[in-house]
Amino acid sequence: MHRNTYALIIALTLFAALVVGVNLTKSKTVAPPSPDKEVGLIPQVASQLQTYTNDTCGVQFQYPENIDKLENTSGAVFSDPESTTSAVIVTCQREIPRVPLPKDKMEMVPIGTFSATLYHDASQKDSTPIDKLIFTHPNLNLDVYIAGTGELFESIIHSLKIL
Repeated sequence: MHRNTYALIIALTLFAALVVGVNLTKSKTVAPPSPDKEVGLIPQVASQLQTYTNDTCGVQFQYPENIDKLENTSGAVFSDPESTTSAVIVTCQREIPRVPLPKDKMEMVPIGTFSATLYHDASQKDSTPIDKLIFTHPNLNLDVYIAGTGELFESIIHSLKIL
């Protein structure tokens, strides 16, 4: 197997372990939304934004400082310690397989001067929605894979820049 394939598998394993670990530490009760927040909008976080830069993948984006980050050379896993449904994984390698989904489950997302494909997929285990942004970096000839759920994923892809 190619070295980058191992890196992707390790990154995905770390992501799964992090999500399972976070889920085990959370209680099953869900607090009702506070009346001062509108449902469906990304909340304005009082915390400062951090900038994540990955020179190997050639990407940069911002994320709130209260987000947990587990990083290695080929990517990182970001998770919201306050939410069991908000996590993101970022990695890159050559020739990442594209997700075989119908056209109505895919959309083009502009990133600077080019577009990336956003796949609206679901977990095979429990049908939990998961979005996957996959594109070929225009200068590095590597495929970049950003997958996740929740408001964290949305905020990351909206601040994504190609280096």
